[in-house]
Order: sequence, then C-alpha cells, then structure tokens
Amino acid sequence: MSRAPEPTKRPKERVLLCGVVFPDQEVEDAGPLTEAAGLVVAAGSDVVGHGIVQNRAKPDPATLMGRGKVEEVADAITEFEPDAIVVDNDLTPAQVRNLEKAWKVRVVDRSELILDIFARRARTRQAKLQVELAQTEYLMPRLRRAWTPRATRGSHRHARSGRDAARDRPPPHQEAHASTCAASSATSRSVVSVR
Repeated sequence: MSRAPEPTKRPKERVLLCGVVFPDQEVEDAGPLTEAAGLVVAAGSDVVGHGIVQNRAKPDPATLMGRGKVEEVADAITEFEPDAIVVDNDLTPAQVRNLEKAWKVRVVDRSELILDIFARRARTRQAKLQVELAQTEYLMPRLRRAWTPRATRGSHRHARSGRDAARDRPPPHQEAHASTCAASSATSRSVVSVR
C-alpha cells in the first residue's frame, strides 16, 4: 500500500541584491542593503551572495549604475546563479530593459518588490483589487512599448522627412475644407441626438 503523495513545495526564488547610494540618501547603520534584504525575505525569496553597492553622485540614465558595477554584478550572477536581481532603487523602464539585456536575468526594482509583498499579503477583495490596480499602473509604462506595432516604434528608417510628408498632404485649401466639413457634420450629429 502506498502513501498519499505529499504536495511538493515550490523552491524559493534566489535573489542577488544590488543598489546605488546617492549623496542625499540616508544609509542604515547595518548597511545600505539591509532593508532590501528584509523585503526580499518578506516576499518569500532567499538572498544569495553579498550585496553590491555603488556610491554615485548622479544616476547613469541607461543603467542607473556605472559600467564597472554592471560588469561586477554580471560576474556575481555567473558565480551565484540567481533567479532574479533586486535593485534597491527605482528604475525607469529603459533601465530595467538595459540591465536585463546586460545580465540576462529578471530585474526587479524596489517599487515592484514592495508591490509584490502587498499582493502576497492582501486578504480582502478590496485590498487585492487595490494592489492589482497599483501593480497595473506600475507596469503600464513598461508594457506600453511592447504592445505598439513595430512600424510605430519610432524607427527612423521609416519616418518621413518634412518634404515627403508635405508632398503627401492635400493642398491647404482642401485641408481646410475637409476640416470644416468634419466639424459641421459633428455639430449636426450632436444637434440631432439632442432632440
């Protein structure tokens, strides 16, 4: 007779921490990534490796941290093989993309980590909806570019120069006539719907 199968526990996600400290930031006595490590544990993940911190006067617009630190984190990724990297700063969508491209692993910033903790702990229907709304609002700018068709992503090869665009536009008197007709038909429709 066999025993009933026991449910298998999902292994905890392994996370490597990194961050940038700016001159106007307060640093904790225990270290700059102590709070981030606590947040990772609260989210149900394990911290691997040692945290990598960089002191900078201002953020790099492309990656937040300098090229040398990006390479140092890449070396730590090779050594510890984490499932994700948590950056203890807020990142722009472009910075997340650039870091994921450089590190070939999922990148989570501080705001996304905190939203994940709220999502795990929400119990009431209202709380779950509020967290879902906050997560959607946070993710929207990060997904917007993925949803646009390739042709409209700002490719300069397909963009028309001013002269080409002007050649395809109707003459000014036809353009004015078309906009007047559109305005008068919109007005007549609104008048009809009022009656």
